[in-house]
Amino acid sequence: MSMPYEIDVLMTIGPDHWREAKSEIENFVSTGGVWLHLLKDSEAGLPDMFGVRPGPVGPNTELRVEFADRSHPMALRLPESIYLFNNQRELERISDGVEPLLEIDWQFTRQAVMTARAVGKGHAICTTLAALDAPGLQQILYRVLSYHAGKMQDKHLGVGILGFAPSVGRLHGLSARATDGLRFAAICDLDPERLAVAEKDFPNIRVYDSGKAMAEDPNVDLVIVSTPPNSHAAICVEMLSAGKHVLCEKPLALNRQETDRMVEAAERHGVHLSCHQNRRFDEDYLMIRKVLMENRIGELFYL
Repeated sequence: MSMPYEIDVLMTIGPDHWREAKSEIENFVSTGGVWLHLLKDSEAGLPDMFGVRPGPVGPNTELRVEFADRSHPMALRLPESIYLFNNQRELERISDGVEPLLEIDWQFTRQAVMTARAVGKGHAICTTLAALDAPGLQQILYRVLSYHAGKMQDKHLGVGILGFAPSVGRLHGLSARATDGLRFAAICDLDPERLAVAEKDFPNIRVYDSGKAMAEDPNVDLVIVSTPPNSHAAICVEMLSAGKHVLCEKPLALNRQETDRMVEAAERHGVHLSCHQNRRFDEDYLMIRKVLMENRIGELFYL
């Protein structure tokens, strides 16, 4: 097995897939790569570079999983805890330099279930969590890998609101100011009266009377589009083409052709596009989604 050294991250699962390339993988990590190994229920030992020893495989049960350091950039804006059905299994530290990333409460103790250790220029990460179909764990794994591969930006995103509608403009501004990792930077609207209200609500904020001006502002990384729906597609494509992430009020656009154009622009310029559907985080909606994901009712045919 030859290691493609142009990759940033290697993931392995179970006991056997890494052994035949152990020396190559260790060289990959020491020269700057990230190795994430998922133990699952394997009883096999781990290479010394991980600096941990897996404990016995415990019962399969619901675990409350939390970041060991809630202030870490990887935990920013994520839930305080997630619940996973997984075998209880501790990672015991046996070497220096091991950082616990995720922990669980178990029989009145805190147990590490994901750890990281710097090895040369890279990192060796191990976890006993294997519920890979759980969206919460998927999001955490993405954050962990992005951070250790140096791909996660540790900075505040500048937020601009394009269309200071009375119903939502102030709420978006207050939310941006109250959210860790965001910095409320600018407001744009064609109506001078709305801009006057915006400046009163948010003193010292930058205001623009054209989308072009906001698109050229280097301090704006993310644009919240809250203009009338018939203008969403054109405005979003303009912002995406300027390299801005876009959060657009619902409806995203008026037809499939417009949304296809918006998605294509986001993919072409490597930025994020999403629709503001805040009610999807209400408890009843989340419970319905959970029931569907767990296949506890029949096939969904109408929503």
